[in-house]
Amino acid sequence: MLYSLCVKTNNEHILNYLLKKWKLNHFLASIKQFKIYKNITVHYTGNNPDSFYHIIADDITDMIVEFYEANLVKSILNANYFYFSDGEKIKIYKETISELKKDMIARKANIFLAVFQYLKENRILILDGFVHFRLKEYLTLLDHVVDVCVDHFLVEREYDEFVNLLKIYIHSRESKINKVHLFYKKQEAFLFDELNTPIDIDMNSLNAKYLSDISFSKNDYVLNTLLTLIPKKLIIHSIGEKDEFIHTLELIFDDRIQFCNSCSLCKKWKMDKKKEILK
Repeated sequence: MLYSLCVKTNNEHILNYLLKKWKLNHFLASIKQFKIYKNITVHYTGNNPDSFYHIIADDITDMIVEFYEANLVKSILNANYFYFSDGEKIKIYKETISELKKDMIARKANIFLAVFQYLKENRILILDGFVHFRLKEYLTLLDHVVDVCVDHFLVEREYDEFVNLLKIYIHSRESKINKVHLFYKKQEAFLFDELNTPIDIDMNSLNAKYLSDISFSKNDYVLNTLLTLIPKKLIIHSIGEKDEFIHTLELIFDDRIQFCNSCSLCKKWKMDKKKEILK
């Protein structure tokens, strides 16, 4: 028995992509020009139509992800987030594409099921119409990923504005102290002056006037104390990898920052901490 179907599109790249795919699977495939669309027609003479539809649906699924997905993301951004600048949309677009590449399983499964079901009931597939009107769940998935990336972009933008504001602030004020030592490990922070005298960290939220909605947990108050003192030099004695808090201090205090992990103070602090653990 002969099974056949026809895909209609004027995109030459898609036509050649599908033609190559289907010839590799030893199907009889050809491209013909009609009044509005070019058609790629594929024929199957085997006795397992489900296998035929499965292969065709799989190939069309891959093609939609490769040729349509990026443009669909751009359309969502232009339609729903037109108020962003072109540069901002490009940044969100790149992050969205990066996120989409991390996990294609759910999207491909959604497309595949829709294509497979459609091909079992229809012999003609007008590609553009199918993508825009038959893949609503897939488009909803894309919408969601774009929304998540927009939220992430807004948080990053607020973070950048917050950091820039504080950089301007510390360069416009006089320092109240020459040097501050920050001992830091896994969100645990202690401040000392240049005479190794402990500096009290003000934990009163009413006095935390330099903080924004961006939170570093209890280190919000460490940052607030440093912004009150504005040290000429901030020496960070850090044990372990840099986290978001340390990275933010680097951005705000810039050339005032100095890192240390092997001075006598570091060794003493490490030893004191070790004694506390062994108690």
